[in-house]
Amino acid sequence: MRAWRKGMCAGLFATLVLIPVYAAAHPSGEVPATGAEVTPTSFSGSTSAAPIWIVKMNDDDPMYRPSMVEINVGQTVEWQNDGQVSHSVTDDPARADKPGDALLPAGVKPFNSGNVMPGGRFRHTFTEPGRYRYFCLTHEGDRMVGEVIVELPETPTAERVTASHPQITPSDLRSGAPIQIVRMNDDEPMYRPSSTRVSAGQTVEWQNDGQVSHSVTDDPVRANNAGDALLPLGVTPFNSGNVMPGGRFRHTFNKPGRYRYFCLTHEGDRMIGEVIVEPPAAPQEQIAKSNRQTLPSKSGPAAPLRVVKMHDDEPMYRPSLIQIVSGQTIEWENDGQVTHSVSDDPARAWDEIDALRPPGVRPFNSGSILPGGRFRHTFTEPGRYRYFCPTHEVDRMVGEVIVEPATRREASHTAPGADGISAAAHPAVAE
Repeated sequence: MRAWRKGMCAGLFATLVLIPVYAAAHPSGEVPATGAEVTPTSFSGSTSAAPIWIVKMNDDDPMYRPSMVEINVGQTVEWQNDGQVSHSVTDDPARADKPGDALLPAGVKPFNSGNVMPGGRFRHTFTEPGRYRYFCLTHEGDRMVGEVIVELPETPTAERVTASHPQITPSDLRSGAPIQIVRMNDDEPMYRPSSTRVSAGQTVEWQNDGQVSHSVTDDPVRANNAGDALLPLGVTPFNSGNVMPGGRFRHTFNKPGRYRYFCLTHEGDRMIGEVIVEPPAAPQEQIAKSNRQTLPSKSGPAAPLRVVKMHDDEPMYRPSLIQIVSGQTIEWENDGQVTHSVSDDPARAWDEIDALRPPGVRPFNSGSILPGGRFRHTFTEPGRYRYFCPTHEVDRMVGEVIVEPATRREASHTAPGADGISAAAHPAVAE
């Protein structure tokens, strides 16, 4: 009986001690999650449209990662302390050293996490649209400040492709305007490729291969830096909204011009890309993929067809340097999984040194070559030609052709080429 009384007294004492400690740690009444970690990808089998968004708290800059999150009304943000010291989250202006470090919509009650220990977590659900700026009570002086932009849910548009749809790749299409793929990633470069070149009427599809949400927009009104958004005059800006991991978004570019877009959440991390839209080009030299047989060169054995393979990894042109004589033809074959192209037009080059041709010679341009596709060009003027892939020039997809006068044809037949094989050893190629 005495032991029972002692146990009761000890339990009551522990309760009285712990209640004020708990209240001090959680003055807002919000409890950090104690279950398994919840990430956006955890909701793939759920019918809920409100995933939890993760913000990591760290001891070095940036101390909130990401420092800006854009969500919809009703969604929840979870702050996870990955650091070695305690951190906190609050948007209470009364607790801020600088009034500008705390912001919330009129009439909304501020939240405060209290101290979140290393490994701890804190959640808050945002039920009112608007802009929220929050800070760490301990590290506000170290600029540990973040933002949450809360918007009303957008009506799904025809451009959004749900993740449940099977993946569409350029090889699935039978039209003359293939879909160009841009991958979204959590590390640099966050858009891959960061620059894409298409023709008017073509579609770009952004696929989120990361573990956090990303977005795509060219709306100057939404940009923190005016230079991160660009579109031709008279064109309505597009906005993907939040694209969850595994999700996709498509946009068709109908007007030629230069478009610069960014991720609303990661603009500060330089998640910026570009699309160059050109007028549709007539495919004069393009060899259709349906033409299964490649005919021998009309010039006969004296001018064999030379082949350059295009790949997705380095070296992207194989061989990158080839030597021929005037009148010979080169065929570029796309052995990769994405579209490539071939051009020696300086007007299309980011770096003018990547385009070179003899004076008076008209530049050539293959347009987009789908996986499995081919393109031919006959070089009639001697000289040095440097060409590139407009989409992957930044990845150093650059090649060269040295064209010698036809009088030196015989020497080129027996001398090894840049790929170690003599020109005569390159017969016409049949698929």
